[in-house]
Amino acid sequence: MELLIEQQGIVHFLACIALLNDASISFHKKRGYQQVDHFPKIGYKFGQWHDNNVVAEEFG
Repeated sequence: MELLIEQQGIVHFLACIALLNDASISFHKKRGYQQVDHFPKIGYKFGQWHDNNVVAEEFG
């Protein structure tokens, strides 16, 4: 998989995470992802507006 990623020239992995999802935040943090952006009240779920973070990890 890593060889294919290198061959395709991929240098970053991105994820957009709803801040109400503690498990996803923990999962990405443990794998070295860092916050690169924040969008307040961008997603509507369960009758409420929620913030999202964009996180990124550099490959290679």
